[in-house]
Amino acid sequence: MIKVFKNPKSLLPALAEFIATQAQKAIDRDGRFNFVLSGGSSPKKLYELLASKSYRNKISWQKVCFFFGDERYVLPDHPDSKLNQAVKNIE
Repeated sequence: MIKVFKNPKSLLPALAEFIATQAQKAIDRDGRFNFVLSGGSSPKKLYELLASKSYRNKISWQKVCFFFGDERYVLPDHPDSKLNQAVKNIE
């Protein structure tokens, strides 16, 4: 199924809801949800939304296994580091 959105502002909540739903299904079925964090700047707003008060409690984060799918190496303290961004959103 392909869904078309008018702009990123309408896409992001739908994508966050999709991830939260898929996470719950996987956790119910397997006891965990595997989540690959994509590299680049495109997913940053999605990750911020997932870490926001609106979505923070919709996912059992302690049952999520994170994998970093960035194809380039960036030091963990670099602003473009997905690890740095993920940890910052947890705090």
